[in-house]
Amino acid sequence: MTIQHDIPSLQSPVDLRDSKENPDSQKQNKWRDKVGTRIGNMLLRRGDHENPFLKQVENETTYRMDMKPSAYTEQLSPKEIVHRMEIDHVVKTAPQLSEQLRDDRPNAITYMTSGGTPRTLTEHEALVETNEYLETAVACADVFDVEIATQLKSLHDNLTFIGQKEYQEAAGGIASYWKALLENNPDQQLLVLTGIAKELNSKQPLVKIKSDDYLLDTILAQFSDGETDRYRGRLITDVSEITAETADDLKTVLLDDWTISGNQLRVVTATFRNAYPKFASTLEIQLVVGSGDRIAHGLTTIDRDPSANMPMSIPVKAYFKAHDAPGAELSAAHITGAHSSVDYDFETIVQRVSYQAEAASTLSEEQHAILDATPPIASIYRPYQQPGFTLTQKNRFKLQNK
Repeated sequence: MTIQHDIPSLQSPVDLRDSKENPDSQKQNKWRDKVGTRIGNMLLRRGDHENPFLKQVENETTYRMDMKPSAYTEQLSPKEIVHRMEIDHVVKTAPQLSEQLRDDRPNAITYMTSGGTPRTLTEHEALVETNEYLETAVACADVFDVEIATQLKSLHDNLTFIGQKEYQEAAGGIASYWKALLENNPDQQLLVLTGIAKELNSKQPLVKIKSDDYLLDTILAQFSDGETDRYRGRLITDVSEITAETADDLKTVLLDDWTISGNQLRVVTATFRNAYPKFASTLEIQLVVGSGDRIAHGLTTIDRDPSANMPMSIPVKAYFKAHDAPGAELSAAHITGAHSSVDYDFETIVQRVSYQAEAASTLSEEQHAILDATPPIASIYRPYQQPGFTLTQKNRFKLQNK
């Protein structure tokens, strides 16, 4: 279903943040500004006015260390969503599991049981069973080693789950942002790159569709036929379609539902920057959900600026901010979704819990039965990898772009 609304302008953005900043955040901002200014001035003294790192410095020093995302339940207009994405790099705080358990959520999801067979149930039923698993595991924390018990408590208290409801809301918000960018500048091109990580990963030759393709397809469903016609040649998905002469008229988006380690995206950004140095500064990452640390600081790249001899950072924008999780070792958040399970900082913890619970002699028969079963959202059979699935929206858009 296409969401129709007036396209908000990015001119004179409304300041949606509180007027007073946290003193510690002010100090952090001043420190980052000082460092960025020092590096920028060094490059200017060298006469390197066109160095892409100058733009990256500008991007880094505008990050908000005191992000103030809207509450999950707050109703926002398209204009407010666009301004939050542009100014604060985040729109809303993700819902708590306790809030999601109160929703009906009748949409069906399929997961693989511990026996290796697919099982389909509603998203609400999946959340109820997962919550029972987590509650039981926390109640039996004394049978686990200290490390897994700590991670388990962190997972129980801070799980960020992106269900169908949240996924669709984020896709609609990102679509609103894209439309605003295109309406604001008639020369603007928006290059959305997906599938590159798949092409670079020779270990997954049979994977035809990945999460970024699926998300792009969902976002493009928010564009009417009239809008795809109006943005033809400006909302593009292949580098061969670039007609922008300067970086000011191009924004290159690396799209995904979330990023955990960020390693795949680092490879993609390095590949793009090496191939298209003229447009290196146009890169940004847009996510359905991201950790506060990732949104605040961006994604540090594996390639280094040759003039400054230091890593660069790619701006990261997300619709939802994940809950901070002290027990998440890799990503500072425990994230998973109804359309895809996350391995690190989620599945890996569940697997360790089940392994240690199996050897625990003090657990009751009922506790063993609960902990021996795979929680539904820890083993999702991804809809875009099921037989017969096609990317209808992306294909529709590409046909109209030719």
